[in-house]
Amino acid sequence: MLSTAPSQTDTPTRVVAPAAARRGVPLWAAILLAAIAGGLLDLSFPAVGWWPLTFVSIILALCTIIRRSIGGAFLVGAAFGAAFYFIHLVWVGTYLGPVPWVALAGLEAVLFGVGAIPLALAYRWTDRARGHVILWFVGVPLLVAGLWTVRELVMGSWPYSGFPWARIGMTQANGPLPEAASWVGVTGLSFLIVAACASLVQWWRAGGLRRMAGLLPAAVIVTALLVVPQFPTGDAGRLDIGWVQGNGPSGYFDDRTPGDVLAAQTTATAPLLGEDMDLLVWPEGAVDSDPLTDPATARRLTDLAAQAGAPLLANAATARGSDVFNTSILWDGQGTP
Repeated sequence: MLSTAPSQTDTPTRVVAPAAARRGVPLWAAILLAAIAGGLLDLSFPAVGWWPLTFVSIILALCTIIRRSIGGAFLVGAAFGAAFYFIHLVWVGTYLGPVPWVALAGLEAVLFGVGAIPLALAYRWTDRARGHVILWFVGVPLLVAGLWTVRELVMGSWPYSGFPWARIGMTQANGPLPEAASWVGVTGLSFLIVAACASLVQWWRAGGLRRMAGLLPAAVIVTALLVVPQFPTGDAGRLDIGWVQGNGPSGYFDDRTPGDVLAAQTTATAPLLGEDMDLLVWPEGAVDSDPLTDPATARRLTDLAAQAGAPLLANAATARGSDVFNTSILWDGQGTP
């Protein structure tokens, strides 16, 4: 319990965690709660858009790793990651097949579990400084938010250039907070959201309603997110874009011959020809041969850009020596990228 009266050994500013907070959540319950939290996080992304569930998910996730061993933290983090990524990446199975879906979601779940270990260690080490109020209510939330954000940055850039589409900041597209991203970016928004959630966790661990002053850090962060206006912008003009999604046979296991994907994009573009546009845009992987080395492919792109009367922004795998790059190319009607 939180001591409400000063004594010879305690001062009114000393943090004394309740017995339940000191014990932590049993491992079996933590794994179950982490899996539930992972599912809730997926619901907060724009496909469903229940953005408040982000806060519920993060708070549950943090509670499950407090007082965990290294192995326990990995299991709990992997349970969260598996529940989240296998749902969040189900579209990979739709377009690329079940093997890439399982491989990608499984890898992300493992990495998420590894990233839970530093968070568990941070809680364990900072619990030794329970008597320092500033560290407890400010330092720990900032440390936890920093570690969570580092994990997010690493997973967004590694391996194979990472998977940056699952950042916490992206969950707020339908909520009242995205304007803050114009100042701090998506990563900064992720940091602030996790810091607010970690502040609430620390407040609960310090006694909850018995320690109302502990709500101040979370209240400051949330208030700042709500009242900060969007970065001022000016009118830069108008750009008419022709957007094409040809839905070609681009899956790993699709039955196709060379040029089928390019043909699908070309066919889907036909209805737009003759429309006024400043730019024609194709999706990732729209060109299944290297236009920088294949003259026939280059001619087809040149002819199409000329018919559209606008440059074509296309994506293709291009080779430079022994290296292959996922390349976006702006192709004009003169045959030059």
